[in-house]
Amino acid sequence: MRWRHTLGITLGMAALTCFPATAQESPQKEGLRFFDTGPLRIREQFLLGQGFLAFEPTSADVLDRGRWQFDLVQNVTNTWVQSEAVENYLAPRDARGTLTLEELRAIDPEGELGLYHADGELHRSSLSIRRGLGKGLQLSLTIPVLDFQGGLADSTIEGFHDTFGLGQSGRKGIPRDRYRIYLRDPSGQELFREGGPSVGIGDISLGLKARLPAPSPSWQLAIEGQVKLPTGNEEDLYGSGAVDVGTQLLATRYYGRSCLHAGVGAIYLGANETLFTGDQVVLSAMIGWERAWGKTTSIIIQGTASQSPFRDLEIGQLKDVAYLIDIGVKKGFGQRWVTFMALSENLVNYGSSADVGLHFGLTLTR
Repeated sequence: MRWRHTLGITLGMAALTCFPATAQESPQKEGLRFFDTGPLRIREQFLLGQGFLAFEPTSADVLDRGRWQFDLVQNVTNTWVQSEAVENYLAPRDARGTLTLEELRAIDPEGELGLYHADGELHRSSLSIRRGLGKGLQLSLTIPVLDFQGGLADSTIEGFHDTFGLGQSGRKGIPRDRYRIYLRDPSGQELFREGGPSVGIGDISLGLKARLPAPSPSWQLAIEGQVKLPTGNEEDLYGSGAVDVGTQLLATRYYGRSCLHAGVGAIYLGANETLFTGDQVVLSAMIGWERAWGKTTSIIIQGTASQSPFRDLEIGQLKDVAYLIDIGVKKGFGQRWVTFMALSENLVNYGSSADVGLHFGLTLTR
């Protein structure tokens, strides 16, 4: 059943709490009052992009020697994106109907070099383990578990669009709560998935963060490198079938009861034969602002921008930069536990990213 992967990771998280603490607690951040300041750890959630390496927003702070940190993050995001030709095909429909592979093949891309359509919901659970190594170094491991499905959010999203007079972009012309992906590249190669694969492990990533010299105690600077291993099933789109590597520069600036986080990164993506992409480098950026609200709570708003791994295909908005905004609340409990809840929404370009998402996180630091 779909709940088993989340339950399994939760039980694993509980088991990790039995690890003994190996270092004293670090001093609390002045103003924010609890130990785990930092952006919401929400990576890019696009349905077609889960096999590629993408950075999670993070602070420049590095764990002290001997300290452990464990994250359990649950993301539920809805994606509805397509070529303009597919939207024009669906828009005149005034009743629910099917959208078959034969229909998609028959749609004229109207001057574009290819065609795409992605409709589905992503349930992504991830467990991250971090360890302070001393001398300003920190090691990390992230294990994602992915579930593509039709979901249950379509009626809510359609109702929201109707209430505020927003267009449906053809949503009402096909059945609700279905999973379907179609991609036709400029050479005519096709990818079609419908119904959703079973739950599976995605590509595991390893990271190493190093503290950099900072101009003053109110600043934290760091550089982080990551490598993603091809452990996920490429055919199910849980993996890319290639090793990806990336590096990002991170900065955190503390201002009494608030702090600013920023980062810029570059990732080398290996070729993905299933999605018709070649070797390439994609750039990304992040900025976030965190403000204390009481002694153990903070409010966070952050924005990210990332180049599309599909930009060389030159297919409509699929090639465009993805801009996302996340707004959330983080709550600390004692000196070890932090939870967060957040909402995300895409901005500017709506054909290269997930539409809307709901995110939950739990962090244990020892």
